[in-house]
Amino acid sequence: MQSQHWPVCFSDLVTVGNPSASVGIVTLWTKKEFILKHLDSAQYALVGQLYSRDEGLNGVLRNCLANKAIRHLIVIGIDLNGSGKALLSFFFNGFGLDHAVLGVDRVFIDKEISLVSLENLRTHVAVHDY
Repeated sequence: MQSQHWPVCFSDLVTVGNPSASVGIVTLWTKKEFILKHLDSAQYALVGQLYSRDEGLNGVLRNCLANKAIRHLIVIGIDLNGSGKALLSFFFNGFGLDHAVLGVDRVFIDKEISLVSLENLRTHVAVHDY
């Protein structure tokens, strides 16, 4: 279940559907409204854009960690600055002991997020790259 105040990051910028749903959707630089009009809100936990390789990536990770129901993360849309590449690299390549995302340059995960939590997230959430 998610925490009482979820989403924990960018709550004013994401669209919450069914917090108990197992799917989160990241639309990268594509306006989420273009995707939302094709979705049933009961089928997703939240939909949001991802502009930043650092702050935005950390927000996605924190929101997923705060809602244990999320087991699938769909990544769709146009990636203008590598934010999507950073997200995919986290899930597919992992991270170092210094919290650096492997496979991309100079992208770091907040030190406050434990390495164990990050590895659990990578293990329990399947990423679907569209």
